[in-house]
Amino acid sequence: MTNLLRRAYGHPLLYKGRRLECPVCDGRFRRMRHGRGRRDVQCPRCGSYERVRALWLFLREESGLAEGSHRVLHFAPEPSIAAAIEAMPGVEYLSADITPGVAMEVVDITAIPYPEDSFDTVICSHVLEHVPDDRRAMGEVFRTLRPGGTAYFMQPVDFGRAETHEDPSIVTPEERLRAFNQYNHVRVYGRDIRERLAGAGFEVAERRYTEELDSADRARYALQDGDATEREDVVFVAVKPNP
Repeated sequence: MTNLLRRAYGHPLLYKGRRLECPVCDGRFRRMRHGRGRRDVQCPRCGSYERVRALWLFLREESGLAEGSHRVLHFAPEPSIAAAIEAMPGVEYLSADITPGVAMEVVDITAIPYPEDSFDTVICSHVLEHVPDDRRAMGEVFRTLRPGGTAYFMQPVDFGRAETHEDPSIVTPEERLRAFNQYNHVRVYGRDIRERLAGAGFEVAERRYTEELDSADRARYALQDGDATEREDVVFVAVKPNP
């Protein structure tokens, strides 16, 4: 490891151990990288954050992707999750992002260039908070899912808010950081995120999968504290009803 990488990530021996486990890359560590004012946030091997580890655990255990045949569209793919899903037998995998070079295809989620009923599964994690017209994006995901297909949405949600906070007049990175907690976010979702998804036609279930795990597993995988009001790891399971 170069001196530059050591300064950026720390010496590998700092993480050597068995206390923590990353379910995405199967790494075992004494500790993970700290960040965002918290301890044990980022996997030192694959770079996964708490929400990525929570999403992978949910997809691995609850989605059924490992069984049968699935055509999967994955927006803003997390590299470690993308590799794991693409390797599943029976999965026809396509990743997409609006930024060239990030995924297999360049796709605007508000104008998905595929016909209706194209995919069995869509994964959309931490995308909608960046999209000015999120309702159009939800509608496009709904359109391209087959009847009975499932989209998995994950985004930051402040469950202390009844309604989503957004203001299209807030445009500079500095203003967005103050208003939406990140320079490239355009809203802070409230509890009405479920109604927005339902408005696109989905049948929506809210899964706080991190809280469904026992405390030992939450500690072992270094997942977000289940008592927080502002969450990044809640999975919204959105099914396109059969006609």
